[in-house]
Amino acid sequence: MLQRLAFTLSRVPRRSTDLFGRYGNEEFAIVLPDTPTYGAKRLAEILLQRARFCDVTISIGTGTVIPSESDFRQLLDSAIQALQQAKQEGGNCVVVG
Repeated sequence: MLQRLAFTLSRVPRRSTDLFGRYGNEEFAIVLPDTPTYGAKRLAEILLQRARFCDVTISIGTGTVIPSESDFRQLLDSAIQALQQAKQEGGNCVVVG
């Protein structure tokens, strides 16, 4: 099931600069350079819909950063906090960090 979900979700980001990969046991990360918060949220909502087609419930947390103002660790921490909140809210939702 996890492999099928990964295959399905990896097809959503379309730009050559987008990066999709596994992060942790059952977690995935997508890096979307030059993507504003609303764009990341929209993509997360599309991912949520695609997961439903696989009969899977997922939780999604997002984080955005402007490189001159923050570093990667802050971005990752923001996304992880949003993911934890999505899980606490019962899953099958998107939380923007």
